[in-house]
Amino acid sequence: TPKPSSAASDVYKRQIRDYSSALKSLDNFIADNPGTIYREEALYYRWLSQYEIAVNSIESRINERVTELERSLENFLRYYPDTIFIDDLSEKINNAKQLL
Repeated sequence: TPKPSSAASDVYKRQIRDYSSALKSLDNFIADNPGTIYREEALYYRWLSQYEIAVNSIESRINERVTELERSLENFLRYYPDTIFIDDLSEKINNAKQLL
């Protein structure tokens, strides 16, 4: 198996780190503002960060991350079954499942 170039590997790691940072920031926002009117939107952006991590994962991590993504979506939809983001969420989860 060819090794990725150092530059490509650095970009990948930085990208995953950025989405991981976004997850932590959004988790903090949600925890610090439990009654916010922006909760649905914050959870949506949190899910998008998870999505980006999953679809940009190395092959050995994709299955685990897509499974986690599916659980997160089920949880999101439990709280917001009529979300305005349903079309985007549905499209993205289908894209992620195709990676399995």
